[in-house]
Amino acid sequence: MPVKDYWPLVLSSLKNNVSKSNYKAWLSELYFVEVSDQGRQLNLSVPSKFHQNYIKSKLYKSLSGAARKYYPKIVHIDISVDETRLKNKEVKQIQQDVFAETQNEPVVMARPVENATHTKLNNLNLNQSKIPGSNLNNLNPKYTFENFVTTSSNQLAVSVCNRVIDNPGKLYNPVFIYSEVGLGKPNLLHATGQQIITARPDLKNKYTT
Repeated sequence: MPVKDYWPLVLSSLKNNVSKSNYKAWLSELYFVEVSDQGRQLNLSVPSKFHQNYIKSKLYKSLSGAARKYYPKIVHIDISVDETRLKNKEVKQIQQDVFAETQNEPVVMARPVENATHTKLNNLNLNQSKIPGSNLNNLNPKYTFENFVTTSSNQLAVSVCNRVIDNPGKLYNPVFIYSEVGLGKPNLLHATGQQIITARPDLKNKYTT
């Protein structure tokens, strides 16, 4: 049997040994590339750096165990990124569902997808009422969700911040947002802080470098 034909068996094994959400969001996106180095290295690809980081940090042990059942010579698994395979709408929705189920874990964002199309934030259902000036706590009133746009690279970050606004200190505590320079991290953080003040004026809110 060709070595590639064993890969569906690896995926089947993973599906039976990890949570449904982890398999659907991350492991199901693994793509068999080849076996190299005389059978000692399994080369796989994923559609984003976010997938790569999450699988390596959270799911590598499960992946390695399942792979060695069918590729017994494997001593190393290489996971490369092939962004041409990114299925934007489906993957992003699955990732949002996974993070909605996961509490009290940091959220790490990957680098952006090139040539992202800007769309308005018209689905966050956020209260856009005026922010009380006395409660800004170093927040810039110019940075709001009204003048913030989302792209395919930051939609997950916006979704997570929206959930933080709904449940401050409960979901995703702490939240860690990472990206390249110039992609609106301060704008998103200021807007999130101001929205929390509007929804929960009883909470202490502080922006600092």
